[in-house]
Amino acid sequence: MGTAVLVSLLTVTGLSVARLKNRAFRSANEAYEARRYAQAGLQMGLLKIKQDSNWRTLVPNGDWAVNREIGAGTVTLSGADPVDNNIANSQLNPLVLTASGQKGSATQKLKITLVPNMVPLAALNTALHAAGTVTIDNGDSADPDNGPISTNGQIDNNGAIYGDAHCQSFLNAGSVYGQRVTGAPAKPMPDSTVIPAYIAMATAIGNPGVIEHLTLAPGRNPISGSLNSDGVYYINASSGDLTIRNCRINGTLIVRLGIGRKLKIDNAVLMHNYRPDFPVLIVDGDQGLVEISLGSTLFGLSELLNFTNFNPSGAPYNGYTDGLTDDFYPNEIQGLVHSRSPITFKDSPRIKGVVLCESSVSFESSCSLIQNSAIYRNPPYLYWTIDGMKALPGEIRQLVD
Repeated sequence: MGTAVLVSLLTVTGLSVARLKNRAFRSANEAYEARRYAQAGLQMGLLKIKQDSNWRTLVPNGDWAVNREIGAGTVTLSGADPVDNNIANSQLNPLVLTASGQKGSATQKLKITLVPNMVPLAALNTALHAAGTVTIDNGDSADPDNGPISTNGQIDNNGAIYGDAHCQSFLNAGSVYGQRVTGAPAKPMPDSTVIPAYIAMATAIGNPGVIEHLTLAPGRNPISGSLNSDGVYYINASSGDLTIRNCRINGTLIVRLGIGRKLKIDNAVLMHNYRPDFPVLIVDGDQGLVEISLGSTLFGLSELLNFTNFNPSGAPYNGYTDGLTDDFYPNEIQGLVHSRSPITFKDSPRIKGVVLCESSVSFESSCSLIQNSAIYRNPPYLYWTIDGMKALPGEIRQLVD
């Protein structure tokens, strides 16, 4: 009898072990399937974003799908804007997708954070890009370096281009000492919302008519006294011209030109942006005129000749301030220049950056345009297009309740 009991106990034990193994196998299988369903839920969300560019206006900040049947289980998907819980109000905000897959008694949750896929404007990969005709006068020249002279229209070259030239067609080919590309694809200009967005960030200062013998910077504003920590200042020149000469501007200057009004940047000027992700100059208004005539770069901007200290307290240059007037500065514009009005170059100016003109451009002298490739690699704020959303490496995470 003892032997029979022992055999019986061993049999029961074996059956229990088998049942436990089966249960463990079933649980593992359910967990595996639940994770697959959660992954499918994330893919469902990614597909929704990919298929409709207006997806932000079509989905809630919350559940996108609840207990939707999939395979032998269900999936629940939600989306959330972690910045302000409003998916629709900004295409610049990230998105967090959370998917919960369920199979039997197993639940698996996965989360992924998506960010906008920001593609720099192709126009930023040029030394100068215009929407309209680019004209080089007889005997004058454009000297682009590290990027082409480019236009969505024609180039009327009566002089010389010492570099590459991209256009739809040449009205006059002139002399081009570089690659000539006709039928070039049109490059989009910045969105119409870009300039208003910068104006909203700016500190408005009255139009003084002439800006000279001063430094305008985040920590210094001798025009009105009101400071802007990002160095963004706005001048409304709708009813009067504005001349900028013999001064230093370290920031982002926005000028609105009225019909027939002129912005003239003259003599010796150093304009350089304070924030590397902001332009240096924005000109609003499409019926004005921008004239850049900085003159010879031989002597630069001299404190001594102008009886002006251009790196006073509140406006350091390369990290330094002083109370003297014995320094020299480059006579040039550094950074992105964006104008809705036509631009004319005179007196051999030099620009290190990129010029975007939503109108026509005329060269009435030689002009050195040195493209800064960093502007294309890391475009200024809003100078991009958004091509869907992308996940950063390692951003898919498993959640544990």
